[in-house]
Amino acid sequence: MMKKILLSALLASAALTFSAQAKSFDLKLEQECRYILGDRDNGRYDDEAHGFSLGVVAGIKNALPANRRNGMYKKTLGYISDRACDMALRDRSGKRFIYKYQKAAMNLMTRR
Repeated sequence: MMKKILLSALLASAALTFSAQAKSFDLKLEQECRYILGDRDNGRYDDEAHGFSLGVVAGIKNALPANRRNGMYKKTLGYISDRACDMALRDRSGKRFIYKYQKAAMNLMTRR
């Protein structure tokens, strides 16, 4: 009985932690996109300042099958990230920012 109570408390604690981290990531990505669009240093993308957005784009880019790729797929990660940030920030739906960003990046690189 004690094991079940302890395990339940541990699982509840982990769920709250993961939920807080997801919100934190979502907020960090949105702030990063705002920073990227204000940063006009002719394509300077240092890993520390742009790590989240470039990582998401790189993951989507690597996961796309060859038959779904379009011409935008060959552009740099920074270029795709800029465009995806712009599209996600303009999206007024009630979805979390990460979903808006992923959808924008996916739409940019895939054939319809």
